[in-house]
Amino acid sequence: MSKWKAHLDGKEHQEKVSKLIDSRMDTLELYKEYTEKLKQVYSVKESELNGLWYNTMHKRFSELDCFEEYVEVYHRLSGASHVTAEDTMASLMSSQLPEEAKVLIEHESNSYSIMMSRVVISSFLDAVTWFAIRNGLEDVDKLERMLELKKIIGRAVDEIASDAGVPAANEEEKIARFEALKSRLGVSF
Repeated sequence: MSKWKAHLDGKEHQEKVSKLIDSRMDTLELYKEYTEKLKQVYSVKESELNGLWYNTMHKRFSELDCFEEYVEVYHRLSGASHVTAEDTMASLMSSQLPEEAKVLIEHESNSYSIMMSRVVISSFLDAVTWFAIRNGLEDVDKLERMLELKKIIGRAVDEIASDAGVPAANEEEKIARFEALKSRLGVSF
């Protein structure tokens, strides 16, 4: 942050942006204080921090034996949330397609967003459940309810997966899916 502030020297907006940077620094200081309290409460040593919270999401997922989830979910969500030149080109190219094709593309895009939201909710349930167990939740009925919610979300992910662009097992299934989708959406070309 100090490099950023130094970069502002002599700029017209220096004062305004410097205040924003200072505000951000204050917030980070609060995070630091909170982290220090957590380390004390849970008896965490400084040397253990990287093993508890790695700097990269890739390493965090890998350490949890969730590499597939990283590639299939986090990496794709991250890519989907950062528009690239490739995304811009794909959008420009699809703008020239017939209206029916645009309907199919929009449907897949929306289905993908819905599916990814469901996957994220499932991961959130995992985190909440582990946090609750770690903090003393032993009520089997409540834990089974969390598991049932996870199963419901899992079925909801499976239901929308083909519309979201999850690859088909083979060419025959791919064609059948495409024809069924066109029929459901009332699109023909």
